[in-house]
Amino acid sequence: MTSLVQVVYCSEAKANLQAADIEQILHYAREHNAKKSITGLLTFDSKFFLQVLEGERQAVSDLITRIGRDSRHQRFCLLCANTIYKRDFASWSMAYVGQTKLNKTLLLNYSTDGKFDPFVFTTESVLMLLRDLATTSVVAG
Repeated sequence: MTSLVQVVYCSEAKANLQAADIEQILHYAREHNAKKSITGLLTFDSKFFLQVLEGERQAVSDLITRIGRDSRHQRFCLLCANTIYKRDFASWSMAYVGQTKLNKTLLLNYSTDGKFDPFVFTTESVLMLLRDLATTSVVAG
């Protein structure tokens, strides 16, 4: 039986990141992840990235290493890595939730000030937020 993992990271976008960069990231992720049986969700609010990846341990590890080296972001922080038995984001090779879906009302469930700053969220709140986004938002992907 293959060991599945779920990994969550956050990072801060470099100042010169453009909408075309996000489109390029999503296009590559969807194509690559489908080939490697990696699933997940990316959210981005124009400043911070928050992403969950699920799949076979080595494939996800290789991808996290590559993402960590990507020059389009900084302050890469691995928030959690867990062995899982069932995927939470199995429907998408890479779903995307943009900043319009990150509303203050939703974020108040996971942060004290209603702001999207994954660096200050608890591990539990990050996972709950990502699951909530997947079930309540119109997800592109």
